[in-house]
Amino acid sequence: MYHGSEIVYFFGNLYPDTQSWTDQDRAIADALSSYLANYIATGDPNGPGLPRWPAYSPGSPTVMEVGEHYGPMRVAPPPRSSASGSGTSRHRMPGRCGTVSPRRRGSPPPLGELR
Repeated sequence: MYHGSEIVYFFGNLYPDTQSWTDQDRAIADALSSYLANYIATGDPNGPGLPRWPAYSPGSPTVMEVGEHYGPMRVAPPPRSSASGSGTSRHRMPGRCGTVSPRRRGSPPPLGELR
């Protein structure tokens, strides 16, 4: 998986058929698009029939695992470094989102991404 590969799942856009999407891919897309629709409508991704997506907490950073298992998964702590400006950045998005790690400038785009 690469950064941004979850986008097709959130928008239920499992095309083209040449990707050999599985029933599990379709179930993940259904769940993630439901989380997104709930978040847009209410500010809370949770809804009937969906595994609970906990609110972000700086004291206990987690991401949501989806696939064979659904649920919060603890994020590894960042490496300790005395050097500043390591070349990577981590952004906290508002609301119930976790951490987003943007691609480094100049790195090649993942397959399928527009240039």
